[in-house]
Amino acid sequence: MAAQNKVTTFGCSSTHRIKKRAHTILSAEQFLALDETKKYIADNPGSYSQTNDGIFISPELTLRYLHLIGDKRAKKALRKSLEGNA
Repeated sequence: MAAQNKVTTFGCSSTHRIKKRAHTILSAEQFLALDETKKYIADNPGSYSQTNDGIFISPELTLRYLHLIGDKRAKKALRKSLEGNA
């Protein structure tokens, strides 16, 4: 079975790999400055609050942020924890 580690075993001749696209991580201020986010906050005023300790956003806005930056693992973990609490 040592031959399975060779590149041409299954008829593949190309060894290049597709690199993952780097996502830009937005700051909280940049995320809240987006038009879509502003509209969501206007429709749901209780989904956002800012104190001296930091910015607190609702789980729905958190899922939008994670979707926007492309963090699938954190989004999946958050979704599972939210379903467990419901």
